[in-house]
Amino acid sequence: MVPLLACVLFGTFQQEPDYGICAHYKMPVHGTVIPSGPLGSLVGFFGDRPLEAFWAASVIPIFPTTPRNTLTRASGGECIAHCRHHVASAKIWYSCGPERLYCAGFRDMNETSRPLPTLLARYEQLAPGKFNRPFSRNEPAKGVAIDFAPLAEEAVRVFFFDMKTKKIESWEFEWALVRSKDERGAERWDRKAIAEERNPETIDSAFAEDFYVFKRDADYYFVTQSGKLYLAPPPKKGEKSRTMKALWEDPKRPIVAVLEHAERAKIWLFANDKNPGAKGDLFFEMKEDIHAEAFDPAKLKPVELKVPGRAKMLLEYLPLVRKE
Repeated sequence: MVPLLACVLFGTFQQEPDYGICAHYKMPVHGTVIPSGPLGSLVGFFGDRPLEAFWAASVIPIFPTTPRNTLTRASGGECIAHCRHHVASAKIWYSCGPERLYCAGFRDMNETSRPLPTLLARYEQLAPGKFNRPFSRNEPAKGVAIDFAPLAEEAVRVFFFDMKTKKIESWEFEWALVRSKDERGAERWDRKAIAEERNPETIDSAFAEDFYVFKRDADYYFVTQSGKLYLAPPPKKGEKSRTMKALWEDPKRPIVAVLEHAERAKIWLFANDKNPGAKGDLFFEMKEDIHAEAFDPAKLKPVELKVPGRAKMLLEYLPLVRKE
């Protein structure tokens, strides 16, 4: 499916829709504030288009009062069960499956795509069938999670998790513009993978569920579907691989939202405190030494959206971290 352009309108909030096989909507909601517009814009997969597929990525301008919208970019795609976005070097990277990554600048939103041939080959071994079959939908592989972390202008690290193995495999991709010819013989430039399995790593996983991954310096942080946080730092001297450890895994205080700020290079996590007598919910910055702060969700300024979407939660949490 080709990339799309779409608009988002805001007003009264409606009931959350059934997202079907879009498994990323079972994850904690993830959004990133980027420097676009007077107060920035919020980027993420929010399911805020009733007339478009739920795998569309939105760019929502932030305003002092009720958010409004301008023309926003969306990406259709692939198996639609692994929609992810990350931000680096003034670019939004996003993907809907194992076939390719899309990349767009903060301001021009000029989208380019990059193929992921080795990731697709690994994924298809566990999927119900080959991708891009005529008159077929690309069904996701069960028990498989994938994500990526941008490294440079034309390089990322991908993470592939076949849960039954309890091992997360990771390797680097790099692309370059290569001269080629189209079907008419005219010359053109295409992005081709020039490194596909560089610097491989295997990490013994402490969980067996879907996840987001975030690269912070040399550390890998994993936020899981059930709302837990794990850290995989670089191996120590004499160790062959990273050792994963839990930083936050209380089932009564699950992480429900991830809010990044691109310019400040910070990530905050928000957790529901379900313990009896809890004074409120919690938020904290993503780092090894956690210092959680309590807040009363009833005192947050409501944000009302005309169409269903998970951006509502993040827009209401945003004032908590603007002062951080």
